[in-house]
Amino acid sequence: MSGSILSLLMMAALTFGALHGCGKSGGPDAAGQAGPNEDGMTFVNGAAPFASQCPYGSFSKPVAAKVNLWNCNLGIGRVDLVEALRPLVIQADCKKKLISVRSTDGKLDSLWEVMPDNTFNLTVDGGRAILKDDGSGNLNCATNLSAEMFGTLDCADRDRVTIKFETVWWLDRTPPPPAPVPSATPSATPTHPQPTPSTGPSPIATSQPVPAPQPAPPPGTASFFRTRPGAAVSPGPEHPSCKIPQGCYFYATATIKQCE
Repeated sequence: MSGSILSLLMMAALTFGALHGCGKSGGPDAAGQAGPNEDGMTFVNGAAPFASQCPYGSFSKPVAAKVNLWNCNLGIGRVDLVEALRPLVIQADCKKKLISVRSTDGKLDSLWEVMPDNTFNLTVDGGRAILKDDGSGNLNCATNLSAEMFGTLDCADRDRVTIKFETVWWLDRTPPPPAPVPSATPSATPTHPQPTPSTGPSPIATSQPVPAPQPAPPPGTASFFRTRPGAAVSPGPEHPSCKIPQGCYFYATATIKQCE
């Protein structure tokens, strides 16, 4: 992955943070709160950078998606990310019905089949999140992330695909390792364990996003190929493990126009 796209992605995240008060310990979203708001959302001071690579090699303009925290009472009204979530580069092929998700650090490189109706649902290693404070006294702590991405491809112009998607990052969780022998044949049997969120599944974003109940693609969607899975966080003096309640997740929506 070239250094230029990484720089652009991080610049997009930093610009987003600057415009939304990154680095401040409080704000209108956190004033007087000791936990999530009445909708169950905790404001997050941070962003998730996304970009897309054109089949011809060029990159689209990076997008810094706004992230919020749901279903997670840390006892604080605002969560500050020390750094942006792992930048991801997405590439779609409408003709071959494939979508790839890669990280700019080279630790994630995955390829997935797209459904005949141009929808997709996949789970990849989301890297880690570093929180300024987890509400339990752990400062600059780290937690693993499992990222579930689901959305649609607008293939009206196959050379300039529009990718609309939602992402759920489950905190304190890593995705299961890939199967020993990747297969291009969809399987009706999920290969990953089923998490149990406190709310019901919904593929449609609402005022309170509700993630799908499984971190694996539904029957009929399969991981086509996966290499270089990201490594789990190793807690240490620099970034101790965060104390995270079960079922916490970050959520964001984004739209990327490939080759523009």
